[in-house]
Amino acid sequence: MLHHTPPIATIVIGLVLAFVFGRRAINPNLPIIARAHSDAEVDHLQKLGAGVTIMGEHEIARSMIEYAV
Repeated sequence: MLHHTPPIATIVIGLVLAFVFGRRAINPNLPIIARAHSDAEVDHLQKLGAGVTIMGEHEIARSMIEYAV
């Protein structure tokens, strides 16, 4: 049985970069939100075409600063 798959509006990346960026090749307008573990990984993901790259350590630091001030 075949199921209808709705079109993808946004991709959020945790893993499996080849799959995600392969989908980007199918639809170049597809927004990609990626999670990185290092500054080098942020640069790499942005070079691959991620529109937004979030690094967990930066988000934790930002939250800690919000609580402190």
